[in-house]
Amino acid sequence: MSVKSKREVLSAALAGDPAAFAALVVPARPRMVGVISRIVGADDAEDIVQEALIRAFLGLSRLRDPERMEAWLIAVAVNVAKMWLRSRAAQARALAAAGSAPAISYEREVLGVVVDALDQLPRGQRDVVLMYYVDDLSCEDIAALVGTTAAAVRVRLHRARAQLRRELAPLAPVRLDKPRKEVPMLDVKVEDVVVRVAADDPSRIVVEVPTIILLKEKQGERAMPIFVGLSEGASVAARLADKQFPRPTTADLAIDLLRAAGEGIERVAITSIRHDTFYATVFVNGEQVDARPSDALALAVRAGVPILIEERLLDDYGLGGLTLVEKIDEQAAKGGLEIPAGEWKSLSMELILAQQVMRWTSHPPTTSEAEEET
Repeated sequence: MSVKSKREVLSAALAGDPAAFAALVVPARPRMVGVISRIVGADDAEDIVQEALIRAFLGLSRLRDPERMEAWLIAVAVNVAKMWLRSRAAQARALAAAGSAPAISYEREVLGVVVDALDQLPRGQRDVVLMYYVDDLSCEDIAALVGTTAAAVRVRLHRARAQLRRELAPLAPVRLDKPRKEVPMLDVKVEDVVVRVAADDPSRIVVEVPTIILLKEKQGERAMPIFVGLSEGASVAARLADKQFPRPTTADLAIDLLRAAGEGIERVAITSIRHDTFYATVFVNGEQVDARPSDALALAVRAGVPILIEERLLDDYGLGGLTLVEKIDEQAAKGGLEIPAGEWKSLSMELILAQQVMRWTSHPPTTSEAEEET
């Protein structure tokens, strides 16, 4: 059926022609039954679809685009199913209050909670969640049905999942065989990024000495240094100063790619240390991704998300009662390292740019290298 003929049939249906309405809904009915069967079970699906079709016929004036007929009918049916579930739940509660409640399965109770959580979502998010998870449509198919882009659908899904995760967290199963040990985590922030500058030239960074990212707990005075490379430290320092490099860094690219995919970083955590090397985790859409602390911190300061650290790490590897300089000297002595003459300074954009100019002056880049760094 062409778009023009669909519009003609829709006009006839709007005028009250049941046959025209039937011609519009026949192609959508099998999918409606399939979707509703997953929500309420096959035994009650037909009755709910029938009621939904009656409601749709009476409210047909709300449909403007015949191409979205199927998605609209499914949405109407899902709303009817939710009302039916709530009605059943209310009846069960009334019977329970009277002392004669029938046995209601735990699964049906959980389903009612899930339906209520879905009902709290904004309409646009709720529709794409149902189409994606219940009707098994792809983001591209949903985009075509609702008249938007696949990227916009992914953004709605991401936001809906975040809200549902918060609402439905109490339903998460608890493993009784191996109870999970809670690891105390503290909220920290990047207090500073520090480098060693030469004694004879305060604008020259001593690149042989590691750059230091200083983490400090938000609700206390404890702090801990993490030793990183200069480029990694510069990526964090630039963001702290609210500055940007002429071209996106790797961290900038990662954040932009996640946003384009409709995803986002939730938090990062410094979780362990092995062989004097710290390890970090980045939490993205409920998944955990291993990372170097420098990369995780560069992402966190750009995304503006919480930075967490295991409390034992802060106790065991923090400054304790030492100053940062004293801690560095202590670490250097343990490793048998000799720190060149100079002083420790906060890494600024001026120092970063001066270092780059100095490197270019001493080692002029080739044409391709210059294009890469510009």
